[in-house]
Amino acid sequence: MFVTQGTVQIHSSPTYLIPEIEKGLSRALGRSVTCAWSDQSRMPGCSQTLLDWVGPIGSGSVIVSILQNFESLLFEVTEDQSRKTDGARWMHTPSCGVFYAPTDSAGNLVIAENRITWIINSSEDHAEVCREIKWALGQPWDEELEPYRSTAPSWPVRLFRVS
Repeated sequence: MFVTQGTVQIHSSPTYLIPEIEKGLSRALGRSVTCAWSDQSRMPGCSQTLLDWVGPIGSGSVIVSILQNFESLLFEVTEDQSRKTDGARWMHTPSCGVFYAPTDSAGNLVIAENRITWIINSSEDHAEVCREIKWALGQPWDEELEPYRSTAPSWPVRLFRVS
């Protein structure tokens, strides 16, 4: 089995959902998960957490599949590039839904050649090309999540070795 690693950052969750979220993360990763939660100052009654994970390739998409069922969550999930797969990044907000993009080894979002070609060929003017590229890079999600990112506590840095 090939493994990879990534992060789950839940920017805002109603506090009452924490036990169910941790059960879902435990199912996704095949081990017991307990997160270190802190208050989300932007939304009273809500909490935030950051989880570094290690698991089989594809665990990121499983985590997102579980978390998106909690429609009120604001979250981001990453899965690092491995020898067998590209990396990935997902973002979710209640108003935008789920965003997905592949990432390169540095964590940059990658827009596929065929999508760029479609954007160029289907856009009527420069402004529309710019809007479509911003959409493909997840700008609406970034704009909603950025205020929550700035309220995150100084999370401890944890390094994992994947063999």
